Amino acid sequence: MPGALLAEAAGRREAVEPASAHWPDAAVLDVRMPGTGVRAVAAGGAYLSPRMTRRLLELHPPRPPSSVPRPAVDALTGRERTVLGLLGRGLSNAEIGRELHLVEGTVEAHVSAILDRLGVRNRVQAAIAAHEHGLVR
Repeated sequence: MPGALLAEAAGRREAVEPASAHWPDAAVLDVRMPGTGVRAVAAGGAYLSPRMTRRLLELHPPRPPSSVPRPAVDALTGRERTVLGLLGRGLSNAEIGRELHLVEGTVEAHVSAILDRLGVRNRVQAAIAAHEHGLVR
């Protein structure tokens, strides 16, 4: 039967004894700051040591926020969001036109409107926004 054991110990040897005697499904050992991690887990929380937190941040660095706010993307028309997604895939105006059955001049008008409404200077910045906001399929 699965079980849990909650105990505090002054040292490593003392921590191993209860675990060896009861064979719990999981054991939380906090040998650097006795009690801190155990109390956090017992209260239903979680605890990561500063060393582990640093390692996780090295492996998964935080992303900077998008330079284009979500409301600006949401304010685009459905057609503009579609064009932005295709732009994010790296398609040219001619390729976007073929995909959407539009003349190239209409695509150019959509791209200009997108750049203006998102407040970006060029297609590259718009493509980055498309990726950041999940519009690229």
